[in-house]
Amino acid sequence: MTAPGLPVIVASNGMGLPVTVVTNGRGIPIQTSTNGFGIPIVVKASGGLPVQYVGVENLMEGLSWIAGVDTTLSIAGGKARATIGAGANPRIWKQVDGLTNGATYLLNGRMYIGTCSTVRLRASTSTAIPNGDLFELIDSVDHLFTNVSFVMSGTTAYIGIVGISGAPGQYVEIDDNFSLTLA
Repeated sequence: MTAPGLPVIVASNGMGLPVTVVTNGRGIPIQTSTNGFGIPIVVKASGGLPVQYVGVENLMEGLSWIAGVDTTLSIAGGKARATIGAGANPRIWKQVDGLTNGATYLLNGRMYIGTCSTVRLRASTSTAIPNGDLFELIDSVDHLFTNVSFVMSGTTAYIGIVGISGAPGQYVEIDDNFSLTLA
């Protein structure tokens, strides 16, 4: 996006780049990050259009949750909950299309054990996330996952959680807005 007199280039991979704003023929360097990732910046020239870069794109933002067999999905307090009915192992996931085969992706958020014995964060190439063929994180306590990475195989991933339980009414949760970003 370019405003008159203000060329701004942001990398196509979503990572921030140093930006120079030219005012009266002089460059003003703007540091867009301290850790290699973009941070929000807004630049407005008099009479020009605002140029805004808001950081790394969450590739799962706006995608709907899918509930597995015998699983009830609910969202409250910023968490998505998978509750088992008559079966076993409640699970919920999001389908993410248009990924790049061979690219590295990062997951960030928190999963919650709820009333199950174990919670598994999975990235799979199979619907219903029967396995974590791309990535699996297993824990028996609430777990904050930060920049955990996996290499994509194919162009569609199914990413979500599975609770290990055989008792009706047991549940696991995950941050509703946990993120998937390109590394």
